[in-house]
Amino acid sequence: MKITCSFLMLFAITSLSAQSQLPTIRFEDIKIIPHDQAFQETKIGGLSGITRGLQAGEYLVVADKPNARYYTITINEEFEIAFQGLTYTLPKKGENESLRIHPVTEVLYIADERNRKSYLFKNQLDGQSPDEIKLPKKFKKMRQNSGFEGMTFSDDGTRLFLGLESALITESSCGITDKVSGITRIVELDLAGKAVAEYAYPLLNLANKGLNGNGLTELLHWKGDLFLVLERAYFPILKKNSIRIYLINLAEADNIQHLNICDLPDETKILRPILLFDFDKAIWEGQLKRIDNAEGMCWSHDKSKLIIVTDNNFNVSQETQFIQLSFEE
Repeated sequence: MKITCSFLMLFAITSLSAQSQLPTIRFEDIKIIPHDQAFQETKIGGLSGITRGLQAGEYLVVADKPNARYYTITINEEFEIAFQGLTYTLPKKGENESLRIHPVTEVLYIADERNRKSYLFKNQLDGQSPDEIKLPKKFKKMRQNSGFEGMTFSDDGTRLFLGLESALITESSCGITDKVSGITRIVELDLAGKAVAEYAYPLLNLANKGLNGNGLTELLHWKGDLFLVLERAYFPILKKNSIRIYLINLAEADNIQHLNICDLPDETKILRPILLFDFDKAIWEGQLKRIDNAEGMCWSHDKSKLIIVTDNNFNVSQETQFIQLSFEE
């Protein structure tokens, strides 16, 4: 399968009847954490993932660096954010990108991305007893800072899914580079870390618009074989982010576990992302002024809302934002 710009710009064309069955996402609210706001002798920032906690209204927010840690926060019905606790996780030098609590065992899983390597740990909620889950060798050598960014469980906890930010470094022969992200992978694992299946996910190609990479930054199970994908791109000239949420159906795609993306047979079925929400539209409509570096996404406890968190990279020109979206089936 030859990968071309026109191919990568082609997303699912669905019938009107299928479109009418899509969920509706609407912007509701945004809260901005002041730059370098302190909590328990740390500066709040670098927030790369968010997940529901064990108690109603409680959430865990992971910080990628320095010193791997997660914050326990509460979010009330008025979308007021309160930081309540801090837990350091091991290994301390990890760069945590996503975290989820197993829906049955209540064990904490953390996806860790460091330079050109990715790791997966499961841990008790105290953060002090990490157990590395051995991943297939091909995921040990990634593009720089483009490893596992998204993670989610199926509702019953029998399946774990990881999303690569962009294609493997071994898949460059078809023109995929750090700026042209091409097709990446969503990996289905059993709980021992064995890859059960892999699916080809086509990232929106924005290279001709001057972006600095476009990647998958979060993955969230909805129901059955349906998942939400958060994509993020940055445009240096415009100094703006492009953040979008897509719907995918894994049942529509083939398992490409043993294939190179650059050599997919023409008949291979890849995932067909359907755009559900574009933050640019909310900005155009005056609902918010800007969207920053969105990296984390989770459900509210009643699954009626999506909560997004942004990573400010501890940069004074960026913001730590919490954003609430309504989700209606």
